[in-house]
Amino acid sequence: MTTGTLQDIAALNGRDKVVGILDELLGSFPEVLSLPGRTIKGTSYKSTFRRNNPKGGFRSANAGITPGSAGYLEKWVQCFIYENPIVADKRVAEASEDGVDDYLTARSIEHTAGAMEGLGEQFYYGTGEGEDKGFIGLKNLCPDESRIDAAGSTAAQKTTVYLVRVGDDGVSWVFGQNSGLDIPEFREQMITDSNGKVLPAFVAPMGLWIGLQALHPKSIVKICNITEDTNKGFTDALVQKALELMPAGFRSDKSKLRILANGRSVGQLQTSRTAVSQVAYKNGAVADRPTESHGIQIIETDSIVIGTDEAETFA
Repeated sequence: MTTGTLQDIAALNGRDKVVGILDELLGSFPEVLSLPGRTIKGTSYKSTFRRNNPKGGFRSANAGITPGSAGYLEKWVQCFIYENPIVADKRVAEASEDGVDDYLTARSIEHTAGAMEGLGEQFYYGTGEGEDKGFIGLKNLCPDESRIDAAGSTAAQKTTVYLVRVGDDGVSWVFGQNSGLDIPEFREQMITDSNGKVLPAFVAPMGLWIGLQALHPKSIVKICNITEDTNKGFTDALVQKALELMPAGFRSDKSKLRILANGRSVGQLQTSRTAVSQVAYKNGAVADRPTESHGIQIIETDSIVIGTDEAETFA
């Protein structure tokens, strides 16, 4: 098993080409490129999670006690095939003023960026339970009892912020076949266009086996129904409420916690801090754009959308 980011795994597997391309994309698609993952030998594995500890108890003299036992939950974690093949017309590549190699590198970067964008969307929104093309995302992995209602009412403005614990006992990528992203060398071959006619092309079958695990049921908290309605934006107070839904052991080790939010939510947090800091700053001063809340790193992403699909109903 190899652990680390997608880039770390590519480096450990000696895939310098992949490492170079991912270097070009650092800063973008942070949920894919900055969160940790692990490789597995096959394409699925069974994980055992301990739900409770045997506590024991007091007893009277000369009286026994019933031995306790831990309860366990078993989860299957499955990887799925993600494919984004790179196909370039051979004659067009050869006609490029930058040369064939630079032309194919540019195509590799844009296809990798597209794959990272697709995986970022899947990370949050995923598939339905039991679907065979793709993994379940945070939206459905988060249990109902780990949701907080920001109580915004304008449906078209609604969005979500996630508080997650990352790592092997929390949220983590899983890469199958002991491998991460694979971009083989380009090969020349004849392909067929949409009209069934053939042409020469350079082809590289880029893809990977990938899944998402959230082993501990308390490793994800959703702050839902964040809008631009008055007092319904994202604030430090909502992060505090989210922390309270995690076990004390999680709260005490904030190095494994991450806040995932889109640009509007981060901007709202900045505004809320500006509003309360006017006494300390000169009139008109603006708080710095937030990078943390309660000591927890904020990861700003474009993959969390704004709109009616983000609306959550609370009883």
